[in-house]
Amino acid sequence: MLISLQNIITRNCGITMKSRDIKRIREDRVSPLLAGNEDLALAGKVSKESIDFLTRQIRSIETFVDRKLELNDGYQELLSVPGIGKILGLTIMLETGPVERFQNVGNYASYCRLVSSRWTSNDKTKGKGNKKNGNKYLSWAFSEAADPV
Repeated sequence: MLISLQNIITRNCGITMKSRDIKRIREDRVSPLLAGNEDLALAGKVSKESIDFLTRQIRSIETFVDRKLELNDGYQELLSVPGIGKILGLTIMLETGPVERFQNVGNYASYCRLVSSRWTSNDKTKGKGNKKNGNKYLSWAFSEAADPV
């Protein structure tokens, strides 16, 4: 929804707004930007209201989950990584478990499905390993962290 609203504003006003700037707008400042076309003004207003509603729902869920879980020390460090918020950080923390169980970083990267399972020789593919080994939720979590909205 954020990207859709960004595109409407950029295409019709020539203004580039970042996602966080759109989220910060508290009153209806989107409709006046699109005042020349009432269809676009309504679409912008409805999009902004939907973004605000969903943002409140996300915060409510995050607060509820925060109260239910016992957070470990690494959780705060996860939150310092760009693109990792509360829910994504919790997913990584809970799906990883005790990080000490991994002998080295490579084992953890492999468990997160971040290591290619392709076997190559002289730049030619010679086969594939099992792509399904590891934790599919961590694979998803790290792909989301790498491509935040």
